[in-house]
Amino acid sequence: MKHDCDGEVNLLWSGGWDSTFRLLYLVFVEKRCVQPYYIIDVNRDSTLHELRAMHAVHEWVIKKNPQLANLIKPTIIVSIDDIRLDPEITAKFNRLSESLPKPIGPQYEFLARFAKQYNIPNLELCIELSERAPNTLVNLLSKYVNGDSGIIQFDENDDASIFSFLKFPLLKISKSDMKRIAAEKGFWIYLKKHGSVRSLGTINHAEFAVLVKLQLKN
Repeated sequence: MKHDCDGEVNLLWSGGWDSTFRLLYLVFVEKRCVQPYYIIDVNRDSTLHELRAMHAVHEWVIKKNPQLANLIKPTIIVSIDDIRLDPEITAKFNRLSESLPKPIGPQYEFLARFAKQYNIPNLELCIELSERAPNTLVNLLSKYVNGDSGIIQFDENDDASIFSFLKFPLLKISKSDMKRIAAEKGFWIYLKKHGSVRSLGTINHAEFAVLVKLQLKN
């Protein structure tokens, strides 16, 4: 079977539900190569669990279909400390956040800086359509989406243009949609198992080092 590595997808993968759904969809359904990127912050408690989740998902894919597992390229890990300051993005982010009904998470400021600094083509950031409470960022970005491509059209003078270096493939897809699609396409079991990964207890520093090396080798 021929796989599409010419149409390689650059994906911000945190081991979370949304980005894991996107990775598995690209691999199992579209049979496309995925280049995952992960921004590591050793001072954040969830970092260790995210690394464990990513490793577990990759192991499940290997057991299911080793050939498809080869479509997942070794994760490129970048330290948050290596992301340069960008006063223009920070100023735009602060103004944007203050203008919205609810402030948006601070991670989107450094993600915007990362995307601009490394200029990765069509870098995907997965944010789902919320079924419960309105998501401020989804509502904002939805105004700029061009069709179903997830590509955003911005005016450079618009404060929201800090997201112009990113692509948002899941803005119109809810958690229920993901469950249904995963079940139809045969990878629901992996998302279902994935939900228990973060509750497996603490990880020591030795395991942390091993998990980082495994992501770089996968």
